[in-house]
Amino acid sequence: MYFPPAIIGMASQQSQTPQTQANMTITPAQGSNMQTRNGDGGSLMGNTPPIFYGDRAQAQEFLNTITIWKVVNYKKEVIKDPYTRTALVLTYIKGDNVNSWAKRQLDILNVKQQNNPDPNGTPNETWWMDFE
Repeated sequence: MYFPPAIIGMASQQSQTPQTQANMTITPAQGSNMQTRNGDGGSLMGNTPPIFYGDRAQAQEFLNTITIWKVVNYKKEVIKDPYTRTALVLTYIKGDNVNSWAKRQLDILNVKQQNNPDPNGTPNETWWMDFE
């Protein structure tokens, strides 16, 4: 993130050596709500979903969080595309109770992409609906 130099008092500092500033990228911690509002690119907005470890009691809450996150980020390319959206959500499903299921879902998704009848390779929204 770049912070421009202060404008106040710049006239009196013109004869001094200019200050330098390092450009840095700040990566928000999981669960933070740091936002980048720059259209289709950039970071996803809102709180990142919690990791789902396979606890059925937490399943509906996880799905609700994913739905809200999807709505907040509807302009982002990764969310617009059902193939990458599904793969992204699979990164939030981890643990002994769900690893084999998540792997199977990823395999199914990849087969759909490989057998995609669309000449441009555009994913079909039904892929997300099948997953959801």
